[in-house]
Amino acid sequence: MPPGIATEARIAAQKIATMSERSETVGQPSRLSCPQCGGVLNEIKEGKTTRFRCQIGHAYGAESLAASQPDALEEALAAVRTHRERPLLFRRTEETVRAQGMRHAMQRWARAARAAERAAALIASTAEILRCPLTPETEPG
Repeated sequence: MPPGIATEARIAAQKIATMSERSETVGQPSRLSCPQCGGVLNEIKEGKTTRFRCQIGHAYGAESLAASQPDALEEALAAVRTHRERPLLFRRTEETVRAQGMRHAMQRWARAARAAERAAALIASTAEILRCPLTPETEPG
């Protein structure tokens, strides 16, 4: 059995600690992150196939990696919800301090609400674009 495959098998079976300083590595670091843990994925090329494995041991083929990315995007959409709620909180606080005659605080909360609204809109539009699967009809070029 090739040494790389043997190492991967031990990682998958959790027989070696992949995060230790003396851990064995397989493949080369890619610019991709693991959808499960966020760690760097190592790219392992063998013949015509490419696989990915993170330091924790999560493993993917190109198709399974692409299929798992929408799950990570769904988590990002939860952040969008939080960003949508921030302007509501800031506007309510703005009204509260307005009623108390706190002009400077009111202005600060109004600025924060506007900034939060812009951030929420940007995040929501980006997340929506990224949720669309890449198909031959939507491929650039």
